[in-house]
Amino acid sequence: MNKQNLLLASVLLSLSSGTFANSWSCRHDNNVREIHIETPTSAAVPCSVVYRKLTEGVEDRVLWTAENDASYCQEKAQGLVDKQAGWGWTCVETLSEHNTDDSTLPSESTTDEAPAEPEAPVTSDPVTSDPATSSTEQTDTASEPADETASTSTETH
Repeated sequence: MNKQNLLLASVLLSLSSGTFANSWSCRHDNNVREIHIETPTSAAVPCSVVYRKLTEGVEDRVLWTAENDASYCQEKAQGLVDKQAGWGWTCVETLSEHNTDDSTLPSESTTDEAPAEPEAPVTSDPVTSDPATSSTEQTDTASEPADETASTSTETH
């Protein structure tokens, strides 16, 4: 009976983590950013990719939206997570859309460590939208890697 319960618990955990694979938390030094795929209903579309800079005092931004293609938001969000990791951020999947647990915040360090290197400059082309998408340029002029995502795209097919 114990083995059956353990197996059942393992299956349920693996199913639930797949269900909530629409949210990531990324950290670099004392900064925490979150990337979420949000849907107004339980359906996969319409969807939006929301970018939150939790420790930087800026408003959340909707980077991409889709009305018909269920994979569009997933691909865009995963691409942004991959870019963050490439810039030296540590990103992990989170289990809730908006994690309010204090454990997501970086811990205070009291060691005499040397300051970390600044974020790497952006060397790739700006985020471009698919031919079937429209793009609205936003006026964000901050010079940091993640801000190359300043364009908002909407999938229309």
